[in-house]
Amino acid sequence: VTFVAYAYAVFIVYSTYGLNLAVLWKAIWTDANASVAFMTIDTLVLYLSICIYIAFRDLTAAIKALVLTPLMGPGAACLVMAEIEESTVLVPSTETKKTE
Repeated sequence: VTFVAYAYAVFIVYSTYGLNLAVLWKAIWTDANASVAFMTIDTLVLYLSICIYIAFRDLTAAIKALVLTPLMGPGAACLVMAEIEESTVLVPSTETKKTE
């Protein structure tokens, strides 16, 4: 579901701005109102902090998050972080012990 939303957002941005990054930069930073500029900073800081956290835990996973980002969006970093956390948390076995 998240991938579909990300793909739709990329489609809208591409159909509006094309490959002209200067116009996109003006829309999200230079000519943007204060709330849009704040959201741009907030999103970048959040994404970078997640990537730095992943890099401290596992450098290979950080590279994986960066490679997956253009394909899956910034949520890829959260997915990789969840994989790391899942592998470090010990889950008790669901098997019941046999009593003799």
